[in-house]
Amino acid sequence: MLGSPWPLLCGLALALCGPASDTLPASQEGDLHNALRSLAMPGWGQWDQERRHWWIFPVIEAVGITGVVEGRHSARRYRTEYRNFAWEEARRPVWPGERREASWEYYERMSRWTASGAFDQAPYLDVLHPETDPATFNGSIWALARSLHIPSDLAETIPPEELRETEAWARALAYYRERAIPTELAWDWSQAEPEAQEHFRRLVRRSDDGFRRATGFVGAILLNHFASATDAWLFGSSGPLEHFPFVMDSAILPAPHGAGGWALSIRLFPNHRGFYP
Repeated sequence: MLGSPWPLLCGLALALCGPASDTLPASQEGDLHNALRSLAMPGWGQWDQERRHWWIFPVIEAVGITGVVEGRHSARRYRTEYRNFAWEEARRPVWPGERREASWEYYERMSRWTASGAFDQAPYLDVLHPETDPATFNGSIWALARSLHIPSDLAETIPPEELRETEAWARALAYYRERAIPTELAWDWSQAEPEAQEHFRRLVRRSDDGFRRATGFVGAILLNHFASATDAWLFGSSGPLEHFPFVMDSAILPAPHGAGGWALSIRLFPNHRGFYP
């Protein structure tokens, strides 16, 4: 996730090594190169333009990278915690065999359903007998499979033994096999402590929050790259907003009202160069 923006940005930065354009004046060519520099490394173009607020962009970049690393680290830590907790409290009591992990959707189902139910209610027989308790996850899947593939009039008019020989029953079984929880991934929270499933839900939410936080910081990093490039191009010495009536200045100042610490101050000043060339 963190590395996704870099191939594009590094590729664009290769333009810096390309030949100069024959269609742009030298000053505009310099601003274009500064914009590409800032796209690859925020603040680089502003540094070359000797603008005082150049350092804001690398600071935002550092904060964004730190946020991505922290968010993903937190998400992975909580993911390990909720997987271990689910195994100890809800899975191992019903499946003492070798531990097997599954996808994120599996753990989401664990947070919403008290029990998975049996995959096969009669494993000693050659024919699959799906879970029939609709209060369990597998039972709900079998109920849905029957409603989708076995017409009600067919189920009412044919004896159960004959119904199992029909094509409709075979389609329902195929639907169930594809979506039901297998025996080695079964769970049952009813055998754990009363608050165990709620604690599991909290761990899942914290892991999800970490991944969302990391994704948000990736967006902020990309925005920072494009904002820095845009600033270097628009407000360059020959950019489209060369004569914009204001310029930006920045400084680190003591926090106001005696709160202690420091604060980032960004201010706009009249652009006298723009009004008096």
